[in-house]
Amino acid sequence: MKLNKIFLFLPVLLISIFTLVSCEDDSVDKASTPNDLVSFGDYPQVVGINSGETIQIEGKVYATTTTSSDRVINLQVISQSLYNDANPADQAVAITTANPDYFSVPATVTIPAGSREGVFQVSVTGLDLYDENGVNGKRIVIGIVPSTDYASNATYIGTHAVLPTDVEDFEVISDRMVLKIRENFLCSENHITVQIFTDGYGEETSWELYDADLVLIASGGPYATATPGGGETRDLCLADGHYVFVAYDAFGDGMNDGTNAGYYKLSKYDAEGTETVIAQNGTFATDETVEFDLP
Repeated sequence: MKLNKIFLFLPVLLISIFTLVSCEDDSVDKASTPNDLVSFGDYPQVVGINSGETIQIEGKVYATTTTSSDRVINLQVISQSLYNDANPADQAVAITTANPDYFSVPATVTIPAGSREGVFQVSVTGLDLYDENGVNGKRIVIGIVPSTDYASNATYIGTHAVLPTDVEDFEVISDRMVLKIRENFLCSENHITVQIFTDGYGEETSWELYDADLVLIASGGPYATATPGGGETRDLCLADGHYVFVAYDAFGDGMNDGTNAGYYKLSKYDAEGTETVIAQNGTFATDETVEFDLP
């Protein structure tokens, strides 16, 4: 009788011991296996800054698991792209355009033990934020440096080799944080913005703005090829009066290529920054004209 009880008890004991050992092994693996996914938060982010002002912008990285020790994630500023260099007409990869003299990014960010979140600060000074065409706004693009200690989101752009003998013409784009830094626009008259959001054929899109005497006062485009969501936002300070805006599409199919819906948008902002949309559309043929009056 006692012998039977012992035989019945042994399998239960062995299962319990095996379970305890397995749980301990799992916890060790989770703490040491480089399968943790690390990524940035929701970007791009548009940040306004006064001319000459220095501000701190908070950035965050997130991990899928917690660990028992601090994790140090290496950061880098993305200032060039092999894909863009090989395809100058198709600037599909967002890179940093801001002057490095006026911003700084830490080399690392730490995710504390027991946490899934790490916080870092990007310092930016509001200088040299207009490009050669007078467009307000430049980018700071930050990437996570690849490591065997963690994984990061990645996609390929270009032609990925299928066989070892194929020519590899592609670029790996890891998870990136994109900051769009714009100088706050000061206007004592009518603050107007012209926003262009391109479809996949930005090179077909351009626009012009005329005053009441049909004198050209502003224009933009063509834009980058095959870059959906490209374009610009132009700030204008206009006196009271009558204006004529014309959007053009060189191919004659408007700003919707059938897959990507682009558009133009004219807006007016009051002193409190409240937006009033004057006109917005992307569905037209060769051109579309909008006439409006200020105030």
